[in-house]
Amino acid sequence: MITRYAFSQEMIKDCAIFKVPEFISTYIFVTEAFRERVLQHNLTGFRFIELWDSEANPAAKEMQRQRYLERLAEIERTKGPEYSFAEVTERMRKENKAAISGKQKLQLDENDSLLIGDLLEDTLTYAWMDPIYIPPIFLGMKWHLVEKEPELKLGRQK
Repeated sequence: MITRYAFSQEMIKDCAIFKVPEFISTYIFVTEAFRERVLQHNLTGFRFIELWDSEANPAAKEMQRQRYLERLAEIERTKGPEYSFAEVTERMRKENKAAISGKQKLQLDENDSLLIGDLLEDTLTYAWMDPIYIPPIFLGMKWHLVEKEPELKLGRQK
């Protein structure tokens, strides 16, 4: 298991997209330059997760991690009645609310389509997606109602 990524700048300096031998069939890594080009040209279908920053301050990273954990604890502390997935989606429609369970958030868009939000550790905002299916794990989770996000942007924003 990898707990922290670190790449040799010398080895990846000429690569915008690369793989590592341990994950050759699964993970694709990209550089910040690649990410910036994707965003610059408004390309869709990408989800960027920062794994390593060569200029990152470890103390600042740890402080951000603590803020993220505090936000999750606050979600747990302030939750109201809990509902199954089926119950909460019905209540969301009736009460014009969103639903939350840990770092996951559900919200209906203006067309009554279900959107899934994932709380991002670095910004403490949600990355929203319009799913083609409901992750089966959501069906067994307990959800509670919260206020809706005022404006949703699909994909990761930075």
